[in-house]
Amino acid sequence: MDSEWRPTVKPFAEQVLAIFQLSSDTDAYIIDLIALKDNMVLDAMLTEIFTDERTLSLGFAFASDTSMFKQSLPAMNFFKRFARFLDVQTYWQAIKKEKNQIGLAKVVESIYKKPLCKGEQMSNWEKRPLRKT
Repeated sequence: MDSEWRPTVKPFAEQVLAIFQLSSDTDAYIIDLIALKDNMVLDAMLTEIFTDERTLSLGFAFASDTSMFKQSLPAMNFFKRFARFLDVQTYWQAIKKEKNQIGLAKVVESIYKKPLCKGEQMSNWEKRPLRKT
């Protein structure tokens, strides 16, 4: 799982959590948190998923995502408790004995021997539609 917000270079500029990306072995979802930020049905559904002992939640350097959830979604609870959560960056550093933080692109390239496209990373995630085809 991952979340996105519009990047800014201005100090203290207000940032809004825009999308939340979730995937499983078979499906991927992009949740528009601008449109659904106060949706308690969504909150209840995500809380049920993340607090289920059968769900293993994976994130990468997820502390910044959690901070944005707290700032942008104060009425929601789904991000406050995960039954089972693994931060892949922390795990990777432990098994590889890395002392410096390593980015997701380097981890992916190390495993798959192919680069991870990060071309959309600096997109304006608040713009709708996300992309015109």
